[in-house]
Amino acid sequence: IVNLHHLPRLQALECLEKIVAMDEQYKDGEALFMLMDIYRSQGETEKATEKYNRILELFPNTDVANRAAAKMTP
Repeated sequence: IVNLHHLPRLQALECLEKIVAMDEQYKDGEALFMLMDIYRSQGETEKATEKYNRILELFPNTDVANRAAAKMTP
């Protein structure tokens, strides 16, 4: 995936939103996962949950789904 770690969080968020809009399955769900995690860390629970559900729908029983579940479980 594109290295977004050096970007400010807002800029990374914008890049991820564009990537996911073009291809939700980019890098086997990694972009969706990163987007979900940023939303979660910012307290945007509704958006994070939406991306989490999409990950489960597109990538059931995968590593990315398991990692997403671990992040979203309180």
